[in-house]
Amino acid sequence: MAEKGKTLLTGEETELKKELEGLLKVILEEDECSIDMTINSIGTLSRLTEMKLNQSVGTVSRSGKEQILRWCEQLGVAPLKVDQDIDEPMTNRCYVDSLLEKLLSPLSVTKVDSLPDLQEDLIATVLNISIDEKNKKLVAEHPVVISLLAASMRSGIIPTKRNAAAALFTLSTLDSNKLIIGNSRALGPLLELLRVGHPLVVKDVVLTIFSLCHVHENIVNFTERGIVKVIVHKISDGILVHELFGILALLTQYQDAIKDLEDPTTFDYVGFVTSSLNNHLFSKTFDLGDVFVFPIGLIHFRQDAGKTNAVGFAGLSSQNPGVIAIEGTVFRSNLPINADVLTRAFQLSDKIVKYLPSRF
Repeated sequence: MAEKGKTLLTGEETELKKELEGLLKVILEEDECSIDMTINSIGTLSRLTEMKLNQSVGTVSRSGKEQILRWCEQLGVAPLKVDQDIDEPMTNRCYVDSLLEKLLSPLSVTKVDSLPDLQEDLIATVLNISIDEKNKKLVAEHPVVISLLAASMRSGIIPTKRNAAAALFTLSTLDSNKLIIGNSRALGPLLELLRVGHPLVVKDVVLTIFSLCHVHENIVNFTERGIVKVIVHKISDGILVHELFGILALLTQYQDAIKDLEDPTTFDYVGFVTSSLNNHLFSKTFDLGDVFVFPIGLIHFRQDAGKTNAVGFAGLSSQNPGVIAIEGTVFRSNLPINADVLTRAFQLSDKIVKYLPSRF
């Protein structure tokens, strides 16, 4: 049964390759290919990439090289000279560039969101092509690709925006591409999606920004665009906290990013009370960069004492520290503490003691 399934898959793959061969031949021969022809090519290519993502569009095997030589002979074009052995894979910039240019040309001459289905398929195809390490440099250096991904993050449907962000992340894993992306128009749409993007898109956006911020020039560009305040707002909302703190750690290598954290309306008030007879309070209002240590086992607190939310980095004494929140422990214990005990201990009326559990 498995052998039969494999045979069927191989047969379908062969048919798709023949179909793609005919479509590409027409595309390469025509100066201006129609949108229908492009849609058919992308659909065929997408089905092939789903079958075999580990095969690169820009990586040409023995049979692929022979196919290109036949096309060159039919079209009267001199074949590209390659010094590599025929059994070794080769990355053919000429044909990858030509393929990308032909596939992307319909959206490069029309409004990018005028054909959302075509746009979605194109961006998915770019993402699939970008997965292979051999193609990352070629795709990123193509004059249309990065600008198209940036435009698709602005105006595409949610799956398109997500795939565009994912494609940028995939391309950014190559160090030389980080600067290419940083010098393009992609940073603005990435920051906008981080601020107001759909939750399904934001995760890919955060991964992309984190990757790009390993280059100092991109840290500077993001900081000048106001990324620090966007990240602080997201963290205060509890969104992707760990990932965003990772980006914040990279950004604070740049002095201006640290200054953006220093908001005169934002500060923390922290303190703890000793367990000795005098119950002495040690407290402090934080300035930027201050550090405060709470001794183990003592009652302590922190409060956002300014007009906006403050952000702090906390380190605990173990991977599984015990935490006792006094108000919840006392007023919402399971089973509840006798109200008469709490009335006497806190010098409160019985009415207030019965009301307080609803507040925690």
